[in-house]
Amino acid sequence: ALNNNDIHKFFLKPWENEYLLVQMMEAVQTHRTLVEKAHFEYLSITDPVTQLTNHRHFQDQLRRHIELCRSGGGSLALAIFDVDHFKSFNDRFGHPEGDRLLFNVASQLKALASPNALVSRYGGEEFTLILPLQSTGEAGLIEATAACERIRAHFERKPFSGLSSSPAYVTISAGLACFPAHGNDASELIDAADRALYQAKRQGRNQISTASKK
Repeated sequence: ALNNNDIHKFFLKPWENEYLLVQMMEAVQTHRTLVEKAHFEYLSITDPVTQLTNHRHFQDQLRRHIELCRSGGGSLALAIFDVDHFKSFNDRFGHPEGDRLLFNVASQLKALASPNALVSRYGGEEFTLILPLQSTGEAGLIEATAACERIRAHFERKPFSGLSSSPAYVTISAGLACFPAHGNDASELIDAADRALYQAKRQGRNQISTASKK
């Protein structure tokens, strides 16, 4: 308790045992309250199926990242990933296997993303990737496309082993948009990435589609 700064007092020798016990119990309760608060905060931003950050946290972080880019002159990419033919998978194998698939996809997305990126569950079988970019303009778009393509190719090559019966191959599609090229704020950027995602799916899935410039 003393090492954790939960007690901010000096104890003069000889101390009274009862008084020391009261102070220690207060310290334990303070520590317990802090742990519970941290746990509730974690639950409030975490998706229970995938253990990624949830939609609300994604929205908050996207706005924060855009403001940082706006003030510092930087750039970022937003990708929305969608698991191809997920409804057919769910219908065939059932919701528990569908949830297991989503968890495994989420784990691989997080492992494949760069350390400074944020992967979240957007909803359903859709995931988002917020990626701060080293470059701006066309170079930034090339950087973001390469990162997303590396992730897409991984899912194309590697079987998903979450099924209880046999492995399956899962591909993903993605829509990609960059700030500020494709949107001035979070809403515009999400809309641009979403339109690009639907384009990727209309063109046959298992591919990355880039948003049109605004």
